[in-house]
Amino acid sequence: SGIKSLTDTTQATSSTTGCLILSGGVGVAKDIRCAGDAYALSHVSTSDARLKKNVVTIGNAMSIVNKLEPVYFNWLDSAVCKKQKAGFLAQQVKQIVPESVMENGDHLSLDYQHLNSILFKAVQELSARVSELEKK
Repeated sequence: SGIKSLTDTTQATSSTTGCLILSGGVGVAKDIRCAGDAYALSHVSTSDARLKKNVVTIGNAMSIVNKLEPVYFNWLDSAVCKKQKAGFLAQQVKQIVPESVMENGDHLSLDYQHLNSILFKAVQELSARVSELEKK
């Protein structure tokens, strides 16, 4: 069926330890799912203007940000993570910024990079307001 499974209890504590160690590049044609934390030295996303269409400046970002409710929470499955986390509830975000929410089978996921772009625009809007007030 094309499915390959590795079963090992070896913990990864660095890029040179664990059940599977790859020293070269890896290409993945589909989604990657991770049940634990993902560690990386950097995260790079393709953002070339030549690959985009229907580009429109985000407007009214402060209004969007003011409707979002950041929360602290713990995962129900403490095997996933025992630490308290901060974030959003996808169901609430879906009502305000539905394009930031993806359905993954029986649960919802958030595209935090999408939300970061809105937040960045909201900071720019605030900065413009502050500059305007400083002129008075």
